[in-house]
Amino acid sequence: MSTRGFSEWTLAKVAEHNARVGQPRPLPPLDTAAARIGAPTFPTRPRTRNTGRWLEEAIAAAAADYEAAHVLTIRKVEPPCKIIGTGPARKVIFLDNDWLDFAGTWTERGGRHLLIEAKSTEGERLPILQRDGGLTERQCRALRMWTDAGSVALILWGHTPTATVRAIPAAALFRAIADGRKSLRPEDGVECRKTRSFRDNFAEPLRNFYQ
Repeated sequence: MSTRGFSEWTLAKVAEHNARVGQPRPLPPLDTAAARIGAPTFPTRPRTRNTGRWLEEAIAAAAADYEAAHVLTIRKVEPPCKIIGTGPARKVIFLDNDWLDFAGTWTERGGRHLLIEAKSTEGERLPILQRDGGLTERQCRALRMWTDAGSVALILWGHTPTATVRAIPAAALFRAIADGRKSLRPEDGVECRKTRSFRDNFAEPLRNFYQ
């Protein structure tokens, strides 16, 4: 094999590799190994403002495992929108709706309707009945409507700095509202433990809340 056209740095690396032939290969970094076998890595804190994307991705990853095990099936609900105009003047207007972030069925409970609202915060409280941020008044009304109709409703609250997730039953939200509180606290729910594949196990508290 001709070495013409290769840099000295490349040739040095080739020589280094050839010198290691027959020796055990070092293990790849944990995140590389996990990606290779399809296992997720832990979510990390976003470098920019809190968008909640990491939490939605964590829920979707756990839901994929649950669907394969016939525990539950949920899908992300995209907000309805209306597009006005064309070209540079085009505007996208998001419309109000009564759906939560995820909707589906609880397979192991006879296909009962299941709804999940995902919220992430930087602080230690989850505001409620707010116009913006936290659980809005519209979302609280939707949770009450679906619960009164017989659906199972769950709030998954992500704490962005630590990438931990807490599960809160809709009933805890209703109690907080009845008590005149303006926010939910960590003790209103339970932390989702990690599964063996590092997923956020929200099925465990879900079963405990709705026995």
